[in-house]
Parts: sequence; C-alpha cells; structure tokens
Amino acid sequence: LLWKALQTGDTLIAGGANIGAMTLMGAWRVGPAGRVHAFEPSPRALDRLRCNVAANHLGHVSIHAAGLSDAEATLELSLPLDGNLGDIVGIPIRSQPDDDVD
Repeated sequence: LLWKALQTGDTLIAGGANIGAMTLMGAWRVGPAGRVHAFEPSPRALDRLRCNVAANHLGHVSIHAAGLSDAEATLELSLPLDGNLGDIVGIPIRSQPDDDVD
C-alpha cells in the first residue's frame, strides 16, 4: 500500500520508524529527488535505524531522535527488557507534584 501511495519526488514522514523497514522502502520509492523524515524516540532502535540508513547510502533520509504526537509533551521512555524494539511506552514527566497526593 505504501509503495503504491508514494511517487518519485514525494516526501514521507515515518513516525515510529523503529529500525527502518518502512523508512528504507519509502526512501527507495521516493528516490533521491524525494525526502524521508524518520522519527524514532527509542535510543536502541535509533542506533539500528541510523546504521540501516547509512548502509544503504540514503542521503535523502533525515533521522530525528524524537517521537510524534498531536500535543507537545516531554515523556520518559520505558524500554522493554526483552529486546522488543517496537514495544516502548511513553510516561509523562510531571513538572509539579499533584496537589491531591498526600
């Protein structure tokens, strides 16, 4: 479906890029005339994403060490211990303690 939707020269936003499967496919489809912006908040997945993009010489891919949301927020990532790079949880960071907590 992604392959059919993208055309040469398009721009792809890859939110939750993980290690880059869709990022790489999108980059090949849009070609050097296009752009891919890959967003990945997990440091473990981000390292592999960077390696995969570099190994494929995809200079038209920009990697962003951040997550995407419909609201601005700062979250603490909870990374799984089992090595599942796609199973992260964002936990809101509280700037002030709750008033109703004793």
